[in-house]
Amino acid sequence: MEEDRMGQALRRIVRGLGVLDGDAPCCPGVTLAQCHVLTEVCGTPGTSLGELADRLGLDKSTVSRTVEALVARGLLDRQPRRENRRCVTLLPTPSGEGLGAELEAMRRRLYGDLLDRVPEARRTQVLEGLDLLAEALEAQGATPFRGDEGQPAPKSMDQKGRCVP
Repeated sequence: MEEDRMGQALRRIVRGLGVLDGDAPCCPGVTLAQCHVLTEVCGTPGTSLGELADRLGLDKSTVSRTVEALVARGLLDRQPRRENRRCVTLLPTPSGEGLGAELEAMRRRLYGDLLDRVPEARRTQVLEGLDLLAEALEAQGATPFRGDEGQPAPKSMDQKGRCVP
């Protein structure tokens, strides 16, 4: 069945990228969650916690804990917004910018090496397929393995793959 083939391929990709490992090779010295948060903040300095949570598809409390850990390590800084001092913006510190640049360079090398292993005539097809898969996941709303509130997804799903309570 197609769903089985897709599931097997995705599991192989996750394992191959080391995502199940707490110290994934793409994120030395930080957790995978911290890596994602740091990358997002470095890419869009001045973002708010809520904006960051929306972009990552996570609840604010999860992102807040991850941000706290990065602030404690001196990689991120919080600054109140001028127009609303209750809202803070997140900025990378110089150390955070350095680590963010290092992580970005490592990712580019990793993905470049992976693409080099794909026959050149098939690269466009692979990239288009990945874009389609990413768009399908985004259109689904919540990630397939958790509900909208970060809870495990119910076991039943409707015909479109959406969770049914």
